[in-house]
Amino acid sequence: MTNVISVQSATRTFGRTKAIDRLSFTVAEGSILGLLGRNGAGKTTIMSIIAGQDRPSSGRVEVLGETPFENASVLSQISYVRDNQRYPDDYKLHHVLRIAPDFAPNWNADVAAELATLAFTVSGTADAVGRLAAGRPVLRSHAIGGLRSVTVRGALDDVVRADARATGVQVSAATLPELVAAFGEYDPESGEEPGLPGPTGVGAPAPGNAPAGADASAGLVAADESTATKKGVRS
Repeated sequence: MTNVISVQSATRTFGRTKAIDRLSFTVAEGSILGLLGRNGAGKTTIMSIIAGQDRPSSGRVEVLGETPFENASVLSQISYVRDNQRYPDDYKLHHVLRIAPDFAPNWNADVAAELATLAFTVSGTADAVGRLAAGRPVLRSHAIGGLRSVTVRGALDDVVRADARATGVQVSAATLPELVAAFGEYDPESGEEPGLPGPTGVGAPAPGNAPAGADASAGLVAADESTATKKGVRS
């Protein structure tokens, strides 16, 4: 199976601080993967690099077989949504929908028009988001409720699918050990840190109970769709 994302020994430093250290993993085509970790584990850093908004200090990161940084052909197939994405204070949803086609080649104008006419109740918004993003994966960094942000409604891409209605796993409230335990790959009573992803999901912890490529005090872990489905964990 083809890997759409490949991270090989990626390190990113800011001054004397290593945000990520020799991080390596791959994401196969068609897979769904969640990157979990405590504050400071390096989640936002590696996602920014994958999205082409930053580049590693050393190592290599490829998306669709190419380096994403300043690569228009790759960037046109990626949508990255930050949990703290900022717009002008007076921006409404219709402003975002109006400018979105300039940034998203695969923009679905018909679905966007339908979305703009809906009453934005919680249930109605979630339903519209699912239809707007259907078939178009989303690489996103989110906090609780982030799926309903105005940015996600405008995100269409070809890398990682996030569909709240059918295929996504949305975290509402859980600590990292409790969440990873729900995927059946980690025992919170073991005293060990969860590991980083292997070829098919969550890998074994590195020596010293620290995940390879992550700060031992932070913890960085990935869980794939097959593991979640096996355990019946759905959104």
